[in-house]
Amino acid sequence: MTMPCRRLFAVFAPLLLALPACAGEQSPPMPPPAEGLTRIGAVAVTLPAGWRIGQRADDGAVLDPGLPAERAGDAVVLLVGGELPADAVGASAEDLLRARLPDLAADLRGQGLTVALRRADVVAAACAAGAGARVALPGRGVDGRQLAVEVHAAADRGRWAAIVAIAVPGAGDACLVGARQAFASLRFPAEPAPQDTPSAATLAGMEFGHATFGRDASLSTTYRFTAAGRVVRRTMFSSSVGGSDREEPGAYTLRGDVVVLRCGDDETTARIERRDGRITALRIGQARYEALAGR
Repeated sequence: MTMPCRRLFAVFAPLLLALPACAGEQSPPMPPPAEGLTRIGAVAVTLPAGWRIGQRADDGAVLDPGLPAERAGDAVVLLVGGELPADAVGASAEDLLRARLPDLAADLRGQGLTVALRRADVVAAACAAGAGARVALPGRGVDGRQLAVEVHAAADRGRWAAIVAIAVPGAGDACLVGARQAFASLRFPAEPAPQDTPSAATLAGMEFGHATFGRDASLSTTYRFTAAGRVVRRTMFSSSVGGSDREEPGAYTLRGDVVVLRCGDDETTARIERRDGRITALRIGQARYEALAGR
């Protein structure tokens, strides 16, 4: 099993580097579960109440636990996943996780976070997909403050997924609990069958974009729609230490004003917004993608 967390960590490095800055002293209450499954790439999870997908990247997504702004640095939760190499199919989740811990530690080290692998104890942890694995690792942030790192992993039918939770002990404990809840619900749904007939006439030639800005960093995503139900997603990241620009082709279908976008193994649902009958934006979760080109 490969754990390509590095690109996801790089995109959200400002969050990880700021993690210890807002530590509090009291443990918040355990988040209750929410209803329904949220699809992220090739997996589906039930997020705790108040949680949502913060940002998506090629490797997965950052899960926003809904902390208030003054405590936003208490925890970061990532969900990553991908395809298993042929020689790893059939291995237990515990063996897969144990074998890839050095890669994960290297990804974290690249962001200034260190974990004590010598104290790693990989144990069984069940999820909706079947047998999984979990490991809790003590760690330290860029300023030397203590962190708790938990990794939950599962694999099924050639696919794998992991939830990585990084938190300040005490203040971020509820996010660790929420990550365990989300992992317990994790499953690998069958790939959706094609539905509906693409309507190229509605969105063809249009482009929509959204940008977010952090400390010395920005992330911009655009969707450019072409004929025959095709779409190109472009993700641009820039920071004071570098950047990236990636395009990924995909397909889309329309169900009224709901757009189902499929780029790689990532499926995203958007809703068309109109004003005076004219398409002005796409709404994906809480993010509004403004119309940049087209009618």
